[in-house]
Amino acid sequence: MLGVHALALAWNYVFNALFERWESRQAIKGRSFVRRFVHGTVFEDGLTFLLETAFLAAFIANLGLLVFFFVYAVGYTWAFDKVFGLPQSA
Repeated sequence: MLGVHALALAWNYVFNALFERWESRQAIKGRSFVRRFVHGTVFEDGLTFLLETAFLAAFIANLGLLVFFFVYAVGYTWAFDKVFGLPQSA
């Protein structure tokens, strides 16, 4: 189980570094709800792929968890941006 957590932590670091690099090159600055929605969706899809879980099986088995953590991640990162401001890349 520790390996799964380490993989998720590593994916979080790599994904957010890549996202911020992409974001810094965008003409439209800021983090809208749509941008955060796409961020959360791509992150979760990537994690599902890395864990080698069939998407449909994972979705059916973990629907409640997926919805909860998706809403939590989007809400948390949006609130974080509001409280601490946006990085230079945004």
